[in-house]
Amino acid sequence: MCGYVECESAKYNTCSIILNRCGSSKALDIEKLEQETGLDVIDQDTTAKEAELQRKRNKSRLNVNHRNILYGIPPYTESKHPFHDTLKYKRKMYGRYGASSGIDVRLCWPTKEELLDILEYEKVAYPSTISEMISIAKESCISIYNFGND
Repeated sequence: MCGYVECESAKYNTCSIILNRCGSSKALDIEKLEQETGLDVIDQDTTAKEAELQRKRNKSRLNVNHRNILYGIPPYTESKHPFHDTLKYKRKMYGRYGASSGIDVRLCWPTKEELLDILEYEKVAYPSTISEMISIAKESCISIYNFGND
């Protein structure tokens, strides 16, 4: 099992270490132990102690929201200000934090009505295409050049 043909007394310690690292039957399986005994190996006291330990480790005195930003976690789980409910803010939060932000992905893309409004604006703001603009610019340059030579 351990890769050695024979386990002599000098090699036995190395062999047992390799077995434990490779996940032998001697390794402790917490989930299996919980199912067999019906007890929670990791109980609420342990999790409470871990939470208290993490709180004590935080020596920065940062606000919880600012600390979340520092560690790449979304700062707010619920909206605290009116601008947190805006579409622009939600898109920005999804862009920064991804799926962990809890924002619906469908909000990140424009609706059909918004697309139609964008297309209408572009037709009004830019009535000619890029190729038409280039040809108009070339014609104006040629006419200016011809006017200067006359």
